[in-house]
Amino acid sequence: MTGTTAPAAPSAREFRQWVRTARQAAHPAKRFVGVLTEVVPYVVIVGGLVVQSVRRLVELAGAEPPVSDVTAGAWMLLAAMVLLVTAGVRALGALGPVSAGRPTLTWILSTPVDRRRLLAPRFWAGAAGSAVVGAAAFTTAALVGRLSLMLVTWSAALGGLVAVAAFAAMVVLEAGGRAEPLSRRISAVFAAGAVLLAAMPVLSSALGWRLAAPPVEVVLFVAAPVFLVVAVVGVVLAHRALGRLDRGVLGAGGDVAMTAVTSVAWLDLSLLTGTLEFRRWRRMATVRPRRGRGRGLWVLLWSEARRVGRMPGAVAMWAAMAVVPYAGTLVVSPAWAHPVQIVAGGLAVARLTAGLRAVNSRPGLRRMMPLGDRVFRLVHCVVPAVAALVWAGVTTPAVASATGAGWAAALLVLVASAATALAGAVRTATKPPLVYDVPSVSTPLGDLPLGLFQQLLRGPDVVVGLALLALAGLPPVVLAVLAVGAAVACVLTRSK
Repeated sequence: MTGTTAPAAPSAREFRQWVRTARQAAHPAKRFVGVLTEVVPYVVIVGGLVVQSVRRLVELAGAEPPVSDVTAGAWMLLAAMVLLVTAGVRALGALGPVSAGRPTLTWILSTPVDRRRLLAPRFWAGAAGSAVVGAAAFTTAALVGRLSLMLVTWSAALGGLVAVAAFAAMVVLEAGGRAEPLSRRISAVFAAGAVLLAAMPVLSSALGWRLAAPPVEVVLFVAAPVFLVVAVVGVVLAHRALGRLDRGVLGAGGDVAMTAVTSVAWLDLSLLTGTLEFRRWRRMATVRPRRGRGRGLWVLLWSEARRVGRMPGAVAMWAAMAVVPYAGTLVVSPAWAHPVQIVAGGLAVARLTAGLRAVNSRPGLRRMMPLGDRVFRLVHCVVPAVAALVWAGVTTPAVASATGAGWAAALLVLVASAATALAGAVRTATKPPLVYDVPSVSTPLGDLPLGLFQQLLRGPDVVVGLALLALAGLPPVVLAVLAVGAAVACVLTRSK
């Protein structure tokens, strides 16, 4: 009996062509005219908004800043660029530079076709998208930093090259299964560097040192060619490593990417934050068990403190945000000092409400406790309240120094900032699930679901509103009374 040879596996190009034909047969393509009428208006509208924004930023770039702000602005610009790289590296590590959904993993990547050639289109698309995002981010930072047109161009080139290099490095690390843990460590180092760069003018101003402006031009002219070589070498190595990407690594980022798309489509970021929170606890796997201390309310307070201790990233962000008011006093007018402190405080304290979010989303857990709903909420507001008071106490000297306020006015500023941060954090943490059955208002741009926008702005509306009142010049005593009233109302509101 003669043996039969197995048919050879098709090439990646033939396989993609077959998949494309099957998809077109199942879902017939729309007419070209229909695609134009659906896509072109959105492209024109969004493109017009982008062009107008860029033109406005260019106008701002042409305005010369005060001489005293040039040095601090240059350091802030470098800190912003490093912070953008930090965010990019962390996002690439969490989402996976090259990822795939469950259908692709099951029906396509499980075939014996060359995996490197199958993933090549995804790889090049990811590299191109990273370059565009990096160039846009660095261009925006350069325009806000009022650099010249030539330096803005170099910043765009550097941003694209840095993004491509980071993307390629994450692909190589992903092939070894180390992208996610190493991205956390690298982003932590970069974030510390960004905070240090932003703190340089603050420390020099506090200690009376004469700080020279960093050579931004030299950094751009030297870094761009260096990252060009790094990006080229990284892309070559990453393209070769595509064949080593296993299905487990590809599927890890695919779930987060799908959740992110769903969160954006449904305007509900709690889906994404919940997934990331689950991944964080799963990565920790186990923790050292400790017996609760005390009785009654003290056990809940001890558990809340332990929960915050297991979130070093949130605590680090809370501490790093204290640099923002001091840095803001060096680059903005004194009228913006208190609003900047209010907004930064709201962002800093919002990450320290994990316990309040947990009990708010679980009515059954609250009913199991021998406490009233209001007492249960008050217990879980202790940690955010203490964090808001400490943060406001550390940052109020910057506002008092910029505005020339006395000790009484500074105390009112402290109270207003702490109460606003607490109100915004509690209001955000106790946000109920989104309700999409809301009335809409007809406008020339279409129907606007104002009720949905109101739900999305729950929490930030208090912070932004009080910041605008502070910017309008409201007396500190009135602002403090309003902030305390808002905090009391948010804390005592009954959970649903």
